[in-house]
Amino acid sequence: MMKKPRNKKEKLMTVLSGMILFVFNGTTKVLANGTSGGGMQTSTGIPELDNAFAIIKAIFIGLIAVIGVIILAKGISDTAVAYQQQDSHGMYDGAKGIAAGAVMAFISVILGVLGF
Repeated sequence: MMKKPRNKKEKLMTVLSGMILFVFNGTTKVLANGTSGGGMQTSTGIPELDNAFAIIKAIFIGLIAVIGVIILAKGISDTAVAYQQQDSHGMYDGAKGIAAGAVMAFISVILGVLGF
């Protein structure tokens, strides 16, 4: 059983994670060819609806990539500042920011490799 969100930040993160899961999951998988073995397709059978989902998915992926580039730049900046100040904790945080930003910036490539 899920615990109840305590504050507005947790509620917002719960809603956003649900939306992201919905978008990355794609459309409902249906047996479009009528066979009983395999043949799963990511289509609703309604071209207008499929196009709308594809546009929404592209917008979300683009938004995540743009935010990822910003996080990547901030991580590089934080790492450089921490390196100049010999702050090992700051270097670690900057490296985490670089990794997170890189994953977000290249999300379309990663999803393509995974088959989404």
